[in-house]
Amino acid sequence: MIAVLAAILLASAPALTETEQERANALMDEIRCVVCEGQPISESNAGLAQDMRVKVTELVGEGRSDAEVRDWIADRYGESALLRPRARGAGWFLWVTPLLLAAAALFFVLRLMRVDRNVNRPDPDA
Repeated sequence: MIAVLAAILLASAPALTETEQERANALMDEIRCVVCEGQPISESNAGLAQDMRVKVTELVGEGRSDAEVRDWIADRYGESALLRPRARGAGWFLWVTPLLLAAAALFFVLRLMRVDRNVNRPDPDA
């Protein structure tokens, strides 16, 4: 029954040009299946993922931009439906934290190397 409904939905989806289909496929790779753990809707066999693929195809067929499609998905299913969170609100924290941690690690490594170099240096007054 679900397969029949999915076939009907796919048949009712607008026909896309090759460029639009490539855009839709790329977007489907960026959107998380909310039923599956960390799997994009392009790879999921869940019924909801099929519905989401149809909706992405419809939105692209309507001429919506990639950002508008992502916004529609995030508004409908939440920010967690995006595999790459947007860099706003809590998303900034997710994007900036790894960079800050890497900078702090580099600082401490360079500091340890400097201290280590000074410890191994012979005393010129001796």
